[in-house]
Amino acid sequence: MNINIVIELFEKVGIPVLTAAAAGYGLWWLIRWITGTFRQDVLKAIKELHKEMDEEIRDTRNVTDKRLSELNIMVVRLIDRVRVVEKNFIEHDETMRAIYALGAKPVRKQTRHETIEELKEQIKDAGG
Repeated sequence: MNINIVIELFEKVGIPVLTAAAAGYGLWWLIRWITGTFRQDVLKAIKELHKEMDEEIRDTRNVTDKRLSELNIMVVRLIDRVRVVEKNFIEHDETMRAIYALGAKPVRKQTRHETIEELKEQIKDAGG
C-alpha cells in the first residue's frame, strides 16, 4: 500500500471519518479475536466441567443407591417387628379373655402372608 493513497484519502475524507473507520476495524478485529480464542477455551472448559459433573452424578447415584437399599432393609425389619408385636398382643388378648371369661373372641385380622398361604392351600385343594 502506497503512502500517497493514505494521504489522499486523509485529505478527501477527513480526520473524523478515518478515525471512525480505524476504530470500527479495530473493534471488528478485537471481536473476531475474542470469539475465536475464547470460544476454544470456553468449549474446553465446558467439556471438562461436563465430565466432572458426570462423575459426581455417578458417585452420588452410587451412594444414594446404597443408602436406599439400607433403608429398605430397615423398613422390612421394622414391619416384621410390628407384626410380631401385633401377634403377641393378640395372643395376650386371647389369654386374658380366656382367663377372665370375657366371652367372644375378637376377629383377628390376618396378615398378608397368612392370607396368601391360605389362598395357596385353597388352590391346591381345588386342583386336587
